[in-house]
Amino acid sequence: MNYLFGEQWYDVPVYSPYPNCSLVSVEYTLPLRPVKPSDQRVIEKSWRKAWRFIRAEGPLSTVRKVRSKLLQEYLTRDFHLVVVGGKSESGEPVICLGTRHPRCAELMLFRRELTEPLDSLGNEHTFARAVAEVVGSLDLRDSDWEAISGYNLYSDLAPPDEALRLIRTLATFIKNQDRFPAENAADPAESTRVIRPPKGTTRQKTKSVSQGVVVIGAGDYARTQIIPALQRAGLALNSVVDLEPYLADYTRRRFGFKQAYTDWQQAISQSEASLVVVASYHDSHAKIAAAALNAGKKVFLEKPPAVTREDLRLLLEAANGSDRFLEIGYNRRFAPFTQKAKQLLDEVSGPTSITCLVKEVDIPDQHWYRWPKEWTRISGNLCHWIDLSVYLLGADCDPVEMIVTGPHLSHQDDEKGLNVIFRDGSSLSIVASSRGDSTLGVQELIEIRRGCLTIELDDYRRLFATAGGKVLCRVRTLRNKGHAAMYKETLTRIRKNLPALYTSRELELSTRMTINATEMIRKGQRSRTLSGNE
Repeated sequence: MNYLFGEQWYDVPVYSPYPNCSLVSVEYTLPLRPVKPSDQRVIEKSWRKAWRFIRAEGPLSTVRKVRSKLLQEYLTRDFHLVVVGGKSESGEPVICLGTRHPRCAELMLFRRELTEPLDSLGNEHTFARAVAEVVGSLDLRDSDWEAISGYNLYSDLAPPDEALRLIRTLATFIKNQDRFPAENAADPAESTRVIRPPKGTTRQKTKSVSQGVVVIGAGDYARTQIIPALQRAGLALNSVVDLEPYLADYTRRRFGFKQAYTDWQQAISQSEASLVVVASYHDSHAKIAAAALNAGKKVFLEKPPAVTREDLRLLLEAANGSDRFLEIGYNRRFAPFTQKAKQLLDEVSGPTSITCLVKEVDIPDQHWYRWPKEWTRISGNLCHWIDLSVYLLGADCDPVEMIVTGPHLSHQDDEKGLNVIFRDGSSLSIVASSRGDSTLGVQELIEIRRGCLTIELDDYRRLFATAGGKVLCRVRTLRNKGHAAMYKETLTRIRKNLPALYTSRELELSTRMTINATEMIRKGQRSRTLSGNE
């Protein structure tokens, strides 16, 4: 379909159906105002920050990150708050409000509550005049516009009242124009802002290759970490999927995928690719991975593998079988410092104490991690250190008690402490805070103690280990959290037809601990006794 980005029309895949949304054939659109990417993390731009990253991660990594952030800004710069006149799938005239949409596209997806039926569609001038008059009469404040334009239909949240009032008032005005005074009628020139999409472009179909990979999710992480790793491994790039049509097509063109889709089910069912990489919204991870496994694909699933107990059951059932390959994207397991710490721990016996001080990054109120269906930042981020404890303690560890600490803030998952007690006397303590110097993004200080052994792991740049007064290891290097090693190892195992490293026991243990912590925070619960099935 035709999609307007910048000043150019692109032929992109059609929006896929989405719950509680309507697909509308567009006759014309009127952009009201550009939408700031309020769901994106604000990245400070400064030479000091760049220099700190060069010292921490090296110039090549820093350049890649700077480029990726600039590209992310470019790809999100042309979303708008738009009013659209068109026809529903049944052919009924409708008027719609898009809160984070392109200025125009041949087909567009709208939340049903923001889609109102009309008796008929008028011409561009009538449409523009109605929009201008209604917007003027409502006297919306800046805060109202921010609430409207901050709404994302993929959040599954109900649209804000301000958006409902705007579209309903506009629909009523158009249906009853003769009842409204024309004192504030728009200038005829207003109609020049109305955009009509070109019709009739047919997307060229490309045959899929017999082998290769499907990447589901084309966000910043996929473009900077996952896809380059697949290219380095020499895998054929079969299909890329993203809910946003332009982003899916941009990624196809940028990296040379054979196909771009917005519907992951279509990609899995129509593609003969042997590997599926899942890096979509967290709440969809388990469902997509299970479907791919049941379709006979090998699956690399980014963290978190599941956010609910139902999702975990679904994933465990799908992964059950000697012919199933499911690797989970917990990169810290593959970091060189983690590997060294694991080696040192295996030489000592006894209970273990693990303490993780985590500097998280600030995220805006409307960030998708905040959506209720994503189950908090615990599922999205703290799962890393929960899983790290499972890796260090071993899959036979048995958590028996969990305690959550921290202030009661507007966001339940901010500034939290998590403590886990294990049956053998081991313990895990995680303190996560967005307070402090955020120049280097997520930073972590991990201390591990077992018997007479102490291991200090400082932001994956410095490792210091001692035992009985003797220095066992002292290493300082560029920050390496294991991303490259993780993909290399996974793809090597797939090529050699070896089983995944991540076991079903680890999947169940790590994910249940994460889900318990999330449930406790959402319920305001401070402590919980854990049993074998929790």
